[in-house]
Amino acid sequence: MNGYIDEFYELFFRKFNTLTKEQVNKYITILDNKSLDTQINIFWGLFNLKERNEFIKIFQYIISF
Repeated sequence: MNGYIDEFYELFFRKFNTLTKEQVNKYITILDNKSLDTQINIFWGLFNLKERNEFIKIFQYIISF
């Protein structure tokens, strides 16, 4: 794998508008060493309202099985 999809990078570019893809990759490497709760909170905070609602909708669909 040579990086992430553009939509993933866009999450970080939207919040930290000066980051490059290389900087995002370094940030993710640092984030990997944080607790799972911290990682979830950071990604949840990067989502906008529509993305949060889509995530909840997908998750509810998955757990309904």
